[in-house]
Amino acid sequence: MDVMMFIQLGFLISVLILYSVAEYLIQKHFHPNTTKKSSFLITKNYLIAYTLGFAEYLVERYFWPSKSDPHSVIIYIGFLMEAIGLYIRFSAILHAGKSFNHMIQRKKDQDHVLVTDGMYKYFRHPAYFGFFLFAVGTQVMLKNILGVIGFSYVLWHFFDRRIRYEEQTLIDMFGRDYIDYRNRTPTCIPFIN
Repeated sequence: MDVMMFIQLGFLISVLILYSVAEYLIQKHFHPNTTKKSSFLITKNYLIAYTLGFAEYLVERYFWPSKSDPHSVIIYIGFLMEAIGLYIRFSAILHAGKSFNHMIQRKKDQDHVLVTDGMYKYFRHPAYFGFFLFAVGTQVMLKNILGVIGFSYVLWHFFDRRIRYEEQTLIDMFGRDYIDYRNRTPTCIPFIN
């Protein structure tokens, strides 16, 4: 095992732990009475995806050690995708405050407002776009071709369904204001309008 392998895996494991803890703490701060263990956002599918990603990385490193070039620009592109993705996600969540929740809200709370500034000015669902960029970036950083394809495919389908459902609830809550916002602001997730 080479040094770059330890750096990549150590960095990724550290980032995944910090990401999960930050998700929980932010949710706990804004929604102290409804935050549960699930706010760590570690699901069975999440664990399966990252286990497969780690397995691909280790198998490819074993059979194709030439992939271990520590100066590969691809690794740094992955790092950058992760950092930008997390910045977008956490900036959006912190800016939205009590209006952001891990669970899609079916009815409007008194604290729930339509946020259209900050990151929301540029991305209709910045927390989703940020996670998409972050998660795919983890696989780019590991140079996992199958991981990049698999993560992109699964996340795209997940966010496509979730956004369709969530946007209907937002239209029910905010009416024409949300429709106008939706029409002028892209998701930036490929092929999700």
